[in-house]
Amino acid sequence: MTAVITLTKAAADVGSCIREQIPDAVLYVQARYGKDFPAAEIIDGKLPLFVKGLWDAYSRLIFIMAAGIVVRMIAPLLSSKTEDPAVVVLDEKGQCVISLLYPSRTIRHA
Repeated sequence: MTAVITLTKAAADVGSCIREQIPDAVLYVQARYGKDFPAAEIIDGKLPLFVKGLWDAYSRLIFIMAAGIVVRMIAPLLSSKTEDPAVVVLDEKGQCVISLLYPSRTIRHA
């Protein structure tokens, strides 16, 4: 499964397009954007703790935000390339993509 995590409305717009292309994707948005994205799930609580809760639940995490934010959040969660999920970061326009983690475990593609 794939989680798409966003912080801004622009990021949620990109995330919504990604969700349409990946059948198993779940879009997560800030509560203030929930009404704009009724099919999305709401980010509950502080983002680092929320991401920690997603870490073992998803095989792929797509973050649409600054890479520095993501690196600082996931650093304490890293275990091994055979156990960690794939992690990709996109900018808010969906133009630049950075692959942060590509695990050696087999990922079932949608």
